Amino acid sequence: MIEQSSDAAYGPLSELQTALIRHIETVAPGLQQIRSIELQRAEPALVTAHRLYGDIQRTADLISRNNISHPGFIPAGHALEVLL
Repeated sequence: MIEQSSDAAYGPLSELQTALIRHIETVAPGLQQIRSIELQRAEPALVTAHRLYGDIQRTADLISRNNISHPGFIPAGHALEVLL
């Protein structure tokens, strides 16, 4: 997109892009990362959220992120996407 901008806009857009990349590199170490885990045994989503995060308030994110159809039962052996 920046390559298709006018000559007058190219400089400011390039500076903005550079500033954005620097900002992301600065804050990235403090951000949570998406990881994949596999449960060793079946358990409820509430238990998984508490075990991973120490916070049952994150159960809804765990359920929606992994499209869990029945939150009372997450089967073992399936990859789960989690924020750690």
